[in-house]
Amino acid sequence: MKRKVIIRRSKPRPAPRSAEMVWNWRTTLFSCVIFIILGVLGCGLVLWRQGWFQKQVELLTADGLEMTRKAGFAVEDILVEGRNQTDKDQIVSVLQVEKGSPILAFNPHDALKRLGDISWVKSGVVERRLPSTIFVRLYEREPIALWQNKNIVKLIDREGHELRDIGKDETPSLPLVVGEGANTHAADLIAQLLRYQSILTPLRAAVRVSNRRWDLHMNNGIVVKLPEEKVSVALERLNKAISEQQIMERSIIAVDLRLPDRMIIETNDPIEPPKNQKSSPKI
Repeated sequence: MKRKVIIRRSKPRPAPRSAEMVWNWRTTLFSCVIFIILGVLGCGLVLWRQGWFQKQVELLTADGLEMTRKAGFAVEDILVEGRNQTDKDQIVSVLQVEKGSPILAFNPHDALKRLGDISWVKSGVVERRLPSTIFVRLYEREPIALWQNKNIVKLIDREGHELRDIGKDETPSLPLVVGEGANTHAADLIAQLLRYQSILTPLRAAVRVSNRRWDLHMNNGIVVKLPEEKVSVALERLNKAISEQQIMERSIIAVDLRLPDRMIIETNDPIEPPKNQKSSPKI
């Protein structure tokens, strides 16, 4: 009896890849990835330079703001408090906002910076009061004097900030300071003069001399020369002389208070020597 013999043959194993083939495959894949990355970056750089991304952001932002406007978040009222001198139309122009525009597009911080450029505005507060109101609170500068410099008269506050020009027909009842640097030193002088109405009332102008000290020009033509330092002491001496000696009613040209221990008075009338005094010999 014959037996069947089954012979099983093993499958041939694939030949192992050489190291060179593996290297070429990996290099090709890496090169493709780098090429794709460089291409994407190159296209992105071109689009960035052309402003494409910025335009898309602006479009998306504009669409979003338009949606909020339609939802009721639109400017309907502008409420301003503390306005006495500042022009209303100027405020609206500086805010750069229109009725019906999206209130969320309004930037209070930038608006406050622009308000600070108005001469009368010292500080302020700007708020968005949702859904439809913009609130502005102004703190205006207070004028304390007129400043004349190079034949131009301006209204100034205590910091010497120029508020506006004064017209020829205007006559504000404020002290007049004259000269370079007078605007920044006026507040201290006026604060001291307010204590002495006998000096402030007849004062025509305070003239800054070499930006170091003051000369007070009175309405009757008398010039009072103040020292650089200890002005309050000099004003106290002048006030006492006015009340006790009525020097402002006398025929004098100037009162010099620059020396701490004496008051020098220059008169209009020549001083005649006593009759019994012998005349000085001629040389």
